Amino acid sequence: MADLAEELLSDVANKYLKVNTTDSGDDWDEKEQFFHKKDEYGISEYNGCKYLLYRTIGSSGVKVWDVLCLVPTVLFLIFLIYSSPRSRQKLSGAPFFFNAVHVLLFFTSAVSAVRCILMLMAPSPNDDNIATNMEKVTWSFTHAANLCLELTALVIFILPTLPSNKASKRILTVICILSFCFGFLITLIELRSPAKEFHVFSLSTNLFGDGGGIAILVLSLLSAIPYASLISIRFLQPKSSTGRRSSTFTYCIVMLGVQGTRALGGILLASDVEFGMCATNFTFYLLMEFLPPLVFMCVLCPYLHNRQGHSLLTQGYHTTEDDWLEDDRALFSQRNDPIGIMRRDQSLTNEDDYEL
Repeated sequence: MADLAEELLSDVANKYLKVNTTDSGDDWDEKEQFFHKKDEYGISEYNGCKYLLYRTIGSSGVKVWDVLCLVPTVLFLIFLIYSSPRSRQKLSGAPFFFNAVHVLLFFTSAVSAVRCILMLMAPSPNDDNIATNMEKVTWSFTHAANLCLELTALVIFILPTLPSNKASKRILTVICILSFCFGFLITLIELRSPAKEFHVFSLSTNLFGDGGGIAILVLSLLSAIPYASLISIRFLQPKSSTGRRSSTFTYCIVMLGVQGTRALGGILLASDVEFGMCATNFTFYLLMEFLPPLVFMCVLCPYLHNRQGHSLLTQGYHTTEDDWLEDDRALFSQRNDPIGIMRRDQSLTNEDDYEL
């Protein structure tokens, strides 16, 4: 009788008190950073600079980072559309590279805006791997588009004399291919071997890390060397040989500072130093959002205003016969001709024509 009662109690316990081992909550220790060694994540997900990358606005699923990227991009895109008619009029007959820069400004801004809109429609990170991978792919090719714009502006500054349109198209094609290969490479790195510093245990996902600290360091050094070389060569030239353009120096110095800081951040990030996360995030934001306006102000604006020379090494003004005629008409306008010499000459010319 006692054995029967014990067997009955055992059946009841197994039926109603048994713990379900298939419950998804059993892996709670895998989603807690506390139960993992620092070597597994490098930088804590509670770090402010890292938390900014995946922080959402309330429970909407919309990330603050995407909103911060969308606002300046849309504003600059609206400015480009507003100023497009006058810019295209002044760029008619301009060298190919200046027209290419104008098109690339539209392209990079549009790509960045589309990326933000896609992420707002499919918020990431979440448990959906498709949304997470889409974020990495869109970020990679947004960076590639900005790299294409940066390289094009750098070529304009390096070349003392711009090549023919045919040669310029070939150079631009090479730049586009290199930029596309860069975007494809970063995509492979992010999908196949994401950096541990950008892993978030609480969300069981990996954030976009631009290839990790080593990739950031290599690309930043390769970008900083040309800017440092340009500035050094320009300072070694005699002051009386050429004039100096403040806009060109501003661009090179700003880009050298950004890329140098980004290279330092890559070193610190690879060493699992938290400040490296802040430095790389800040410089990445500057490159993505403020590089197009900087290129517009320092590359296009001088040409649109007075057709100023493009190169950092040989400066000057590009003038044509029409420009000289416009200057002459400005110098001898009626306001500057109080005695009426030009009007008398014009009347004499008309009388001669009439006699003929």
